[in-house]
Amino acid sequence: MALSDHSRKVMLETQFCRELDDHSVSLFMEELQETSYSRQTMIISEGETIQKLFFVTDGIAKINKISPDGKEQTITLIRNGDYFNETTLVDSFPSIYNVEAIVPVRVCYIPNESLLNLMKMNSSIMKATLRLLSNRIRYLISLVEDLSFRSVTGRVAKILLAYINTDALHAKNITQRDMAAMAGTAREVVSRALKSLEDEGYIEINHGKIKLIDIKGLQELVDLVE
Repeated sequence: MALSDHSRKVMLETQFCRELDDHSVSLFMEELQETSYSRQTMIISEGETIQKLFFVTDGIAKINKISPDGKEQTITLIRNGDYFNETTLVDSFPSIYNVEAIVPVRVCYIPNESLLNLMKMNSSIMKATLRLLSNRIRYLISLVEDLSFRSVTGRVAKILLAYINTDALHAKNITQRDMAAMAGTAREVVSRALKSLEDEGYIEINHGKIKLIDIKGLQELVDLVE
């Protein structure tokens, strides 16, 4: 089934496709399929084996882990052009994380077998795929650095800078609980951090929406490590 015009446009703007020549893009796009998920649907559950690489073309989802005692750690939010389930390209092991739709989500996906075949015959697609894996490793190292060396306020500031230019921080899309899961702390702690940032003039909170007032100051908080 042909992709919708919207999904095709989003895919062409991804870093993956921008690295390819026109012929390689055509080969890749021909293998893509499209589907959608409703709000709060579990797209992938930890332990589930799904042999596909996904790209989000509309909406917001989150990648997370749940501890045996029910504590959530959000690894990242994924939005237009972002990808997930890339680890199954390397092995056929079950998923090591959950992917849940925060709002209605539309995705494009390519079966691993199809992508692996393209990688064998097209070096540009091979390089673009390896970059996806490299980017994820770099992000996870950054996450470890955040949890190890940055204060909660610094972590919250980094989340604000990363997502404030989208609708992701609107109360209908992401809650303080979600932000706490991303920051690796409790919701009450995030609430105090946001209040402190507002009192100090870094942000403004109005009816669930957050507006950045002092972007330079927030970045200085992010750069400050303990």
